[in-house]
This record gives sequence, structure tokens and C-alpha cells, in this order.
Amino acid sequence: MENLSFRLFLLMSLLNTTRVCILYVSSNVCLLCDCVSDGMTISVNCENRLLKNVPDIVHSNSTSLDLRTNCINELRNNSFSGLHHLKKLDLSNNNIELIEIATFWPLTALEELRLEKTGLGLLQRALRPGIFRGLIHLKSLSLQNNIHQSIVNATRLPDRSFSDLVGLENLHIDGASSYVFGPGFRNLTNFKSLTMSGWDGYCKLGRLESQTFMYVTYLQNIDIINCKLNYIDPGAFRPLKNLQTLNLSENTDLGFQNFQRLLEGLKDTSVRILNITSIVFPFGVGSRLSKDNVQDLEKTRLEEVYMNTNAIELIDYGVLSNFPSTLRKLYLRQNRLVFTIFVYEIFNLFNLNVFDAGNQQPSTYDDDRRGREKRSVDIRSKSFPSFENSVSLSMVLMETRNEENDTRYKISEYYKTNKTISRTVSTWKVLKHRRFQRDSSKGTRHFETLSYPNSEKKYMLSEEHKSDIEGRNLNNPIHGIKETLNYNSNSFSLKRKRSVITPIANKYSMPPEDQMSTSVPTKAAPQPGLMTPEDQLTTTQSAPHKIALTTFICTRSRSNFLLLDFDGVENNITYMDISGNEIPNLQNSSFAGLSRLEFLNLSSNQIASVESGTFAPLQSLIYLDLSNNQLPNSITRRLPSNLFETMFNLQVLNISKYSISYLPPTLFQTLHHVKVLDISTNSLNDFNVNLKNLTELQILDLSDNHLSFLELDIMNHVDNLARNHSILVDLSRNKLFCTCKTLPFLHWLKETKVVLVNKEHYYCRLENDSVQPLNDTEFLERLEESCKSYLMVYIGTTIAVTFIIASILFFLVYTYRWKLRYLYYMAKLKLPTKPIDNIEEVFINDSFISYAEEDVLFVKNCLVQELEVNRGRKLVINDRDFLPGDVVTTAILRAIRESRKTVSLISNASVKNKLWIFEMHMAQMESLHTKRDALILVLLENIPNKNLPMDVFNVLKSCPSIEYPNDKHAQMAFWIKLNEYLSAG
Repeated sequence: MENLSFRLFLLMSLLNTTRVCILYVSSNVCLLCDCVSDGMTISVNCENRLLKNVPDIVHSNSTSLDLRTNCINELRNNSFSGLHHLKKLDLSNNNIELIEIATFWPLTALEELRLEKTGLGLLQRALRPGIFRGLIHLKSLSLQNNIHQSIVNATRLPDRSFSDLVGLENLHIDGASSYVFGPGFRNLTNFKSLTMSGWDGYCKLGRLESQTFMYVTYLQNIDIINCKLNYIDPGAFRPLKNLQTLNLSENTDLGFQNFQRLLEGLKDTSVRILNITSIVFPFGVGSRLSKDNVQDLEKTRLEEVYMNTNAIELIDYGVLSNFPSTLRKLYLRQNRLVFTIFVYEIFNLFNLNVFDAGNQQPSTYDDDRRGREKRSVDIRSKSFPSFENSVSLSMVLMETRNEENDTRYKISEYYKTNKTISRTVSTWKVLKHRRFQRDSSKGTRHFETLSYPNSEKKYMLSEEHKSDIEGRNLNNPIHGIKETLNYNSNSFSLKRKRSVITPIANKYSMPPEDQMSTSVPTKAAPQPGLMTPEDQLTTTQSAPHKIALTTFICTRSRSNFLLLDFDGVENNITYMDISGNEIPNLQNSSFAGLSRLEFLNLSSNQIASVESGTFAPLQSLIYLDLSNNQLPNSITRRLPSNLFETMFNLQVLNISKYSISYLPPTLFQTLHHVKVLDISTNSLNDFNVNLKNLTELQILDLSDNHLSFLELDIMNHVDNLARNHSILVDLSRNKLFCTCKTLPFLHWLKETKVVLVNKEHYYCRLENDSVQPLNDTEFLERLEESCKSYLMVYIGTTIAVTFIIASILFFLVYTYRWKLRYLYYMAKLKLPTKPIDNIEEVFINDSFISYAEEDVLFVKNCLVQELEVNRGRKLVINDRDFLPGDVVTTAILRAIRESRKTVSLISNASVKNKLWIFEMHMAQMESLHTKRDALILVLLENIPNKNLPMDVFNVLKSCPSIEYPNDKHAQMAFWIKLNEYLSAG
């Protein structure tokens, strides 16, 4: 017991000793700290060394000094004396109570200074004017995590202290409500980047006033993240004419009202990137993005806008058209959007490259809708807000206003999909015309959709519109449908015929319903972009237009998503992810115009039907995901046999979790480049499809089906593939059978070289419905014995073993024929085949030259002249140096062994010469057995790979080679390089 107590005492004493800070007095800083030198400069790392002071002896040529996480509480005037070459100084995570005025003056070369979490407190007291004098090269200054809640109201930003930092480029600092970047920043012409973040320090700005950034006009990048902003003055950013990037994310109290004020100032700047992620509390009431919120947005020059995680449930029609024409990337991820008509406005953003509205979150509407049947709503009993020029065809909204006139849209029980209201004809191809009445007493509009016969529609008209409609020709902006209105008494009929020229440019510019029949004033020709209702009624033709969109993502809305029609619109879309919505069917025209598409994700869309020509336009597609959809409940759940026939470039196909019970045999026959085929988690009872053309297949996932075995053609095909490359097959969680009929399949499972995923978990059913693990070899033997007689087993086994042995012998002899010949001649010459210790004593010659007779002139006129005459190399040339009467093969082996290198000249003649091929292989064997690079290949001519024998091609891939150039200047470099090769060991 006493011994244990003594040990605990020693342990506690040791722990207490390690906590004591050290007063550094050694003459060599590298005894305590880590020093790294490149010969000229030194980097000193004293992180977490429990130092109470800055080491006195730091090498004067040090360029980096790391003093993080120590016990330093004072910085004296002489703390950094002599460090004129120091470029980086890190004092973070110390408890600094005093910084003397001349502390940093000697650091004239300093470029980066980190004072994060140093307990400076009141910056105006800790950073007195003149403290940064002499730091003219300082580019980056970090002062984050120094303000405490107790002193936040007293702290000020000491702008006079920063006035000496004329080279400052980046400033990381805490944020307090009293902060103003005062006149001291006026001369900081290099000040480009400002970061204030509540994640990395303390930041509670509250408001940005008009004078906040008045004197930092050179700023280009501002990050104000999680800083509790709740108000932005319209003039706050107006002085920042050079602003390029603005990040106001995670300020959840801002809301879109402040965003509207923000835009008033940004229109006078050069800002290119704007991040307003999470400026609305993401878990509160859903928000609406209206045209008023973005009215100044089109006056900016923004190229990238990030509006993620803002609980946006509604975007008014016309909002996206208010974005600037310079916009290239728009992100609306993790909101609560239902993808309605506003999405179609991307056709008016001609320069947009990326539209990403992925990973939408459940909305109030979604939560109320899930698990119920859609119910019709008598909208005439509801009152609606004025939508100005916006139209919503898929929902009914109730506007709620708070006392501060903060307009938000609560998605209430009225926020339902009404089949009568929201249903559009043929996926937005025809506008929904409605009769409307105005109740003057309530100031609200009531809409009612009218039925129509097959040939024409009949609509009721109000008196005020009869005179304007008679005889008018309309061009429907969707799909070029020409409509003629014929007036008759109190109604009119609408007859359609397809226009020859489709007005593509404004095909998705849909007019407000209360203006569709208004009189048309005389006005100038419409400008490109979103058309006014009057323009749409008078325009008859429009040329097809081009959009720059390459990436389109709208995922997880869990609501009906109507596919956009890109037919006739020139585009460069290569990536489209529309998973997690509700797309009940895919038609032949669903993806028309998307000939450049490479990635398409349609998973989790409840797709019940797919027409055979759906993917015909997608000839460039590489990745297709149709997983987690639902074919209709029928006897045969199948896909069309020619569904993928034009997808010649497809590499990944995922049709898992699709309730497929049958696959047509020819479904995959045109997919020559498919590498991954995932058909898992379906209802397949057999897999009898043609895979012979899938020569690049690497993964075949058939798990979680109802398969009992694989067909012989399938097994043979994957075995053939396994000979060329690795291939994985997953048959787990299938109902495999163990019967005499499936014995070939069971043997294949046991013997195949294919990688069978989860093979240890394979089970099979017997005829009596019992289950047996397939890794039980004794069971398989018993099954085989019960299916065949012993005589047939014996004969078959004998023949099989004999054939296998003969095949193995033949294979071994043929594969190692050159090695065997090499070993034979080495034994005949009594030469060792193992690596030689002193190889310099063996080499009599520099190189043995191997060539065909047709290349003798090159050898004599060029090679001998350059290497032997000009460079003094000793060469062995068989026509010149072999003695008469010598056996050619032994002379060749001796020359190879006695030469440092063998230079083999490859030409059209030599690849057909058996003696040259022999010499090349012997030199290759010499390299392998003596473990030295004995062979160099010189390509005299450009020979196509198809004309090269396989032996030569394999050697060419494994040995160093050099090509003889035709250009005289390049030939000089060739001879120099070849001469260097001859000198290499």
C-alpha cells in the first residue's frame, strides 16, 4: 500500500512539473524548439513549449517563428531584436498582458503576424498608435478571438494603430457593434481582404452603417460570417468601388429586407461573388423571395450568388429574371423550394453556367401534404394577395404581414396542390387560361378554370375585354402554338395550329393572368430577356437562342417536377441532377435538346413509366441513375428493350430499387463502354441478358434479387473479362438453388477468378426448401455425387486433369520460352545467371548493337561515327566483331554479357527478323536475371502498334526506349542522350 502511494505521489509530482512554465535562458533555441533549416534560412517551432518569454537567442537568419500555445504574457522592446529576416511570427493562444511600443519595430521583413486568442482585450489600449511602425512589408494580420463579452461595449477599433501597415493585404479581426474602419485605414492602398467571423472568434456587429467602410475603399474581399448582423444601411458598401467578393453568410437575423437594402449599395460596386447563405433562420417560418427584394439586383455585375439555407419556400415569378446578365453561378441549396414556374426563368439568364437548387428540406407544405391524398380547394372562398407581375400556377398562398410590414408567406393548410388550379397541359406546353372576377369590396381576385372540348376551348369574357379580343392572333410563348381568338357574343373560341417558327427566345415568359387579355399599347420593340405581357401578345416570331448553362441541379423537393424543355435551345448542359422529386413518367421528348449531357440523376422520383425513346437524344451520357423508382404493379415490370440503344458512351448505369421483374435480353447490348452496372434490389427471377458487348464491365451488382443461378453465357462472359481486368460481381441476398441443374453454376462460384463480393454470405436453397451455406465444400461434394455416377466422375475428372496439366505445361513452356532458352545458353557458356558483385570487371564493351541487315548503313554511317569515333565508345557489331566459326547464338549471349548495354534498333525490317527478336529477348532476360538495365530500344521508324508483334510490344512497354528524330538539331540531343544511357549503371 505504501509503495502504491509513493508511486502516485511521484506521478502527481511529474504532472505538476510539466505544467510549470519555463523561463528560457539557454544559448541555443534549437535545444528546446524544433528548427528546420534549408541551408540559408531557419524555421523555429516553439509551439506548446510552456515558455514564459520569447527566447533571447533566436538565429538572426530565422524566417519563421512559431510561439503558439505558451505562457508568454509580456512582449518587451527587445523581444525580437536582430530578427531582420523574420517573415512569419505566430503568438496565438498566449495570455499577453503587455506589448511595449517598440516590440515589433525590428521586424522590418515581417509578412505575417498572428495574435489570435492572446487576451489583448481592449484593442485601443493594447495596440497603441505606433506599435506597428516599421512593419511596411506586413501583408497578413490576425487579431481574432481577443474580445470578451464583458468588454465588448468598451472596445474600439484603433485605426491610428493600423495606419503604419501600408503593405497590409489581409486582416482577420473580431467584430463589435462599435467598430468603424476610421481614417487611419485611408492610406492602406494594399488592404484587399477583411475577415470577421463568429466561428473563429468573437463577432457581434449588429449593424453596418454608412460610415463603417468609408475609409477602406481598396477592399476587394469581405467575409462577415456569423456576426449577428441585423441591419445594413443602404450606403454601407457604396464606398467599396473595388469590391469583388462579399460573404455575409450565417447572419440569420438579416432577412431579405436587409438583402434588399444591401443591393442598393452593391449596384455601385464591382462585386462579382455574393454569399448570403443563412441570412434567414433556417428552422423558422418559411420565407418568400419577392421581386421587391431583388429590384436592384440586375444593376449589379454579380457572377456568383449563394443563397443556400434560407428557408425559401416561394420564389415569385420574375425574380430570377431580375438577376444580372453577368450571372454565371446561382446556388439555392437546402431551402424548402417546390420547383414551380420560377425555374423556367433560367432561359432568360443567358450566361448562367450553374443552377444548383439541390437538397431541398421539408417545408410546411411538404409536411402537411405527405401521407395524404391531394385535396381540391374551393379557391373562391379564399382571398389572395396581389402578386403584381408574378404568377403561381401550382399553389394557393395566404399572405401574412406582421406589425413591421415584414412580408412573409406562411405555408398554411391552404398551401395545397389543387388539381383544378395547378394542373397544366402537357408539361407547361399550353398556358392555363382562366376566367377571373374582381370583388371591388374585398379587393381580391377569384380564378376559375373552364372545361373545353377536344377541338377548341371556350372561355367566358368580361365586357371590358370583348372589344379588345375580337379577331386577335396570339402567339403562345410556349412551344410556338399559334392561337386565333374568335369572338362570339359573350364567349370566344381558341383554335390552335403549330407555328413553323417556334418563338424559343421567350418560350417560358408567362404573362400574369390578370393581363392576358388587356389592350396593347403602342411601344418600342421588346428587349431581350423576359417579355412583358403586351410583348407576348404581339410578338409573332423569335429566333432560337443560346444559353450557357452547364450544370442544372434541382433535388429533393418531394413534389411534382415538370421537366424543362430544351428542344431548340442551344445549350452546353453536361450535368443534371433532378433526383428526389416526383416525376411520374418519362416521355420521348423529356430530354430533347440535351445532346451534350454527360451526367443524369433521376433517382427517387417515383417514375412509373418510361417510353422507349426517352434517352435517345442523350448520346453523350456517361452516368445515368434511375434507382429508387417504382414501376407500376403489373404482372411484368419491365423496361423497354430499346431504352438504352443510343447511349453508346454510357459508363455507369444504376437501375437498382426499381421493382424490375424482367429485363429484355437486348436491353444492354449497345452499352459497349459500361463499367458499372447496378441492378440490385429488384425482383428479378432470372438474368438472361446479352452482355457480350460489355467488354469494359468492371462491376456487376445483382444483389438482393430473386435469382436462383446465372446462365452459362453470363458466367463465360465475366470469366473472359476477368482475364483482362478485375471484375466484381455481387450475388448476395439472392435465392440461389442447389440442384443438379445448377451444378455448373455452383462449380463456377467455387472456381471462378471473378471477385465475388460477400461470397462468404452466399446461401442456396435445396429442393426441400432448406437453406445451406455455399462455403460448405462437403455439401457440394455430396450434391455432385448424387447427380452423377462415380464412373462418369472418374472419367470426367481424368480427362479434365489431363487437359489441365497439358494446358498448364503448354502455357508455362510458351510463356517462359525465352527464359528457358536464356538459361540453357547461359548454362552452356557456364556463365552465372545471378547478379554479379563487381560488374565493372565483366564489361569489356560499352554496347552490343542489335539490328537487322536492312539497317546496316545506319549502324556504319551514323551510329559507329557518333558513338565510337566521336565519343570513344567501344561497340560490338556482329557483322564486324564476331569471329568466323563461332556459333551465332552463343556469340550473341557472350556479347550481351560482356557489354554494359545492348542497343536494339527497332525498324519495320527488324521486327520481322527472327535473329533480332532473339537478341532483344536475350538482352531482356539479362536485365531480369542480373537486375541491371541491360537493354535500350531505339526506334528508327514510326511503326503503328498494330504492326508490332506482341512480344516486341510487351518489351517496348517494359524497357527504356528512345526515338531517333529526323530533325538534325534534335539528332544532336539524341546522340547525347543515348551516350548518357550507355554510361548509366
